[in-house]
Amino acid sequence: MGLANCVDGSTAWMDDPSRLMESSTFREIMVRTYTLLTCAAGTSERVCRELSAVDGVDGAHVVVGEFDVILELEGPDVQSLLRLVSVEIRPREGVGTTRTYVCLD
Repeated sequence: MGLANCVDGSTAWMDDPSRLMESSTFREIMVRTYTLLTCAAGTSERVCRELSAVDGVDGAHVVVGEFDVILELEGPDVQSLLRLVSVEIRPREGVGTTRTYVCLD
């Protein structure tokens, strides 16, 4: 079980149905990461476009600097997001190094 943010601003454990029922709507807490990619020369825009369509990718941006693409990922837990990086992102043609940073807020 996990935490849920209630509309009224309070937080409740999801295994406490009486508390959750007090609020008509609640948002399950999701994990967010930023994954930075290096890409082969000339592939950044294609990689970014392809990855933006993958489930769990909440945003994809071509950037200038040490990395070529920044992905915003969102999922139910860290393990699912790391699986997403390992299975869907790293194996793609044009993707080089990846660095994933888990958001704490």
